[in-house]
Amino acid sequence: MQTDDRFSEADIVARTLYAEAEGEGLLGIEGIVSVILNRVHAAKEYPGTVWGKTPAEVCLKPFQFMCWTPESSSFERAVHINVSDPFYRLCRRTAGRALKGFVPDTVNGATHYHRKDVSPAWARRLVPVAEFGRLLFYREVF
Repeated sequence: MQTDDRFSEADIVARTLYAEAEGEGLLGIEGIVSVILNRVHAAKEYPGTVWGKTPAEVCLKPFQFMCWTPESSSFERAVHINVSDPFYRLCRRTAGRALKGFVPDTVNGATHYHRKDVSPAWARRLVPVAEFGRLLFYREVF
């Protein structure tokens, strides 16, 4: 019997990637999953950070990934996914590989990112450490 893994840790990470990496290629997806895993590492190293201790906790923590904020336009995209969608399947495979340690940190320890078409206040004083597609990645945003 096959188990239903909707909303398992791998599925939550995959749904986050699916909603957050829309329009990006594999490098963008791997960059975002690296951010998620870097936040897990940072939360263990710096217990005062606001992130969770697991990838699923990091994804679902309020105000961290807009796709999990019910009022955001990407919330429906994260929650109601056609699991046959090729882009979701790519995100799901990438999430599974990342959770098993098979995706290297492609963003040099970054814990934050944003699309180039927005300019969040927290990023104005920082220099990006990586760039993939329309995404800029930053570290040490404490």
